[in-house]
Amino acid sequence: GGGGIRVGFMQVRLLNNNHAQLILDSRSRNGPFAGLENLRSRVPALSRPELENLIRCGALDGLGSNRAELLWSLSLPRGTDPDPRIGTQGHPTDDWPLDLKARAEIELLGFSPRAHPLVFYRDRILEAQRRLGIHAFVPACRVAEHAGRLVWCVGWWVTAKRVETRPSPEGQSMMFVTFSDKTGRFDAVLFPEAYRRMRQVLILRSRGPFLVHGRVEYDLGVCQLNASRLELV
Repeated sequence: GGGGIRVGFMQVRLLNNNHAQLILDSRSRNGPFAGLENLRSRVPALSRPELENLIRCGALDGLGSNRAELLWSLSLPRGTDPDPRIGTQGHPTDDWPLDLKARAEIELLGFSPRAHPLVFYRDRILEAQRRLGIHAFVPACRVAEHAGRLVWCVGWWVTAKRVETRPSPEGQSMMFVTFSDKTGRFDAVLFPEAYRRMRQVLILRSRGPFLVHGRVEYDLGVCQLNASRLELV
């Protein structure tokens, strides 16, 4: 309840699935973890990099005062509780700023529950907009209002599906891509010719940001962008 977002352990980069299950099993059998050291002692299989990633993505926010202190605590030998006077001994106790938390979450989870990734690329997006002479971007929530028109959108790669349009030795591929911005999501389709032209951008496997140019069309009642150009910012 409460409209919160719960992110599963499977989303955490480089966290061993078996180790994630050990965390769940221990919590189920023995109740919530009392702190970072309690987690380390109850689930000793967790490696240092796994613990660091769990801390940096916010999964262990309830086990300490903040992420900086939790990371510092990892430097202590197992079985050692952090000194309660840590704040007076020159160790890091200030919480990370919002942008640092969000960047770590995007790196380790693929997204941030607290901020859309596009907010960290404002300057690069504006520079690309000036370079390409783009008057304005159409936000995802208003794409449908521009049916039949050519528009530019800026988005973060969410998911994609490549399909073969013709079962032949040479094949003809096209791709359906879903992008998101701060207002919602929009769909783009890259037909075979466009897919061939933009394949070099697509094989970089980056999530963005992408500048997408194309005509807004309706196909079987579904609004999508018939993409003719794709620029990775």
